[in-house]
Amino acid sequence: MRMVLALTLLLFAAPVAAQTAAPAAVDPARLAAATGLVEVVMPPALRNRMIEQTSTTMMTNMQSAVMNTPNMAKLFETQPKAKPIFERFLAEQVVFMRTTMRDMMPTMMTAAARSYARRLTIAQMDKAKAFFATPDGQAYTLAATDVLADPEYAAMMQQIMSRMMTDMQPRMASVAAELRALDMPAAKQ
Repeated sequence: MRMVLALTLLLFAAPVAAQTAAPAAVDPARLAAATGLVEVVMPPALRNRMIEQTSTTMMTNMQSAVMNTPNMAKLFETQPKAKPIFERFLAEQVVFMRTTMRDMMPTMMTAAARSYARRLTIAQMDKAKAFFATPDGQAYTLAATDVLADPEYAAMMQQIMSRMMTDMQPRMASVAAELRALDMPAAKQ
């Protein structure tokens, strides 16, 4: 079980570690336009709403995917005291996720602005900003976060997460078996 958890962490950490290329320089005028766009598209009140909805939806999906896998069902059947431990851990993760998202929000907004500045012209950003400043644009922005919390969308994401977790278990077990079969002197000590 520890090996599977360690391999899972490595699996999810690998894409982050692979991102080594420095982003291209950003033109200051485009960055200013992009920053203005980000402020209109994602005002502070909407950021907080997004954090609450996103963290709740993500953790609900993760909890369902993790807690309903065959291995976890077997664990909970053989070790009933394990279930409250996992439930507590997942509840703590919601708080941790929200805190982390709030702490990282300024950096995320800066990264979004820099990304828009590299991809869009000032004219495109000005047009987008003008749209998102309208009542229709604000309605779209509010609806976009609601879509992520919509029961149908959340159920679909839950299915994806559950399938990924279930499908990953035999593959992770196979990788763990291959790693155990390696001739690793440090492991034999």
